[in-house]
Amino acid sequence: MLVINLDRAREWLGRVDVREDVAAPSPLAALFDLLDLAGPTPEVGADLPPLAHWLYFSAWGRSSETGENGDFHDPALPPIELPRRLWTDCRLRFHHAIRIGDPISRLTRVVDVAEAQGRSGPIVTLLLRHEIADMSGVAVSEERRLVYMARDEAWPASQPLRRRGGAAWSRQFRLDTRDLFRYSAMTRNMSRVHYDRPFALFVEGHPGLVVQGELVAALLIQMVREHLPGARLRACELRAQRWLYDTEPVCLFGRPRDDAEIDLWAEDARGGLAMEGSVSLDPEPARPGPVTGT
Repeated sequence: MLVINLDRAREWLGRVDVREDVAAPSPLAALFDLLDLAGPTPEVGADLPPLAHWLYFSAWGRSSETGENGDFHDPALPPIELPRRLWTDCRLRFHHAIRIGDPISRLTRVVDVAEAQGRSGPIVTLLLRHEIADMSGVAVSEERRLVYMARDEAWPASQPLRRRGGAAWSRQFRLDTRDLFRYSAMTRNMSRVHYDRPFALFVEGHPGLVVQGELVAALLIQMVREHLPGARLRACELRAQRWLYDTEPVCLFGRPRDDAEIDLWAEDARGGLAMEGSVSLDPEPARPGPVTGT
């Protein structure tokens, strides 16, 4: 059985990694093309859409710094001797909009490392805290949980966030090899399960190419923007429950809970819950009243 050096991993607790980038319009244009969105791509000076900060700060890394599965050994993360890495949940707070074209920075802290026993061996969870800032201060706060496990390990079980009723919005999205390859390229995600079918099937044991969780999240948030084009997101919570594959359509659903909360979820073609979450909206700005004078 593989033994994990958790003490070494915990040496990363409290470490700070700072990276700088520019909220350039070209990655956003590539995302809009991938999602086949109608209308013009936002230009310099417009607001960066929610979750679009995931397009920035990633590094390719040297070839010598990548593992067999393609993942880059990011020096901001502790070395964990397990071959499969995935993100299971994240919580975001949007403080103010980032303007396209502005310089941005990301400060990352490792806030927790924990080990549990899975069916096939140890499972390690890593909790990260990101702060994405522009010239006006912190614009987005994000907590993200990563899970490391053996290749033959089942997805870590977790309870659904809430009971869902009928959907008010729904959409199917069929993603193919080209889409997953393009999204991996624009986010510098080199994990081979997203674009290398023989590796995904015969090494990792998946039935198809794995759809990136971040891409599913982006599709869910885009559905909110399509149905509520003037809404501004205040917070977002997302939790992945299982893998989705390119062999079947991704089924997206949404339902406003009230004027300020929206439930979102994604299912596979058989109705299995794959991702769920919720978004909180800023209250509608007060409309200016009539101008009176003396």
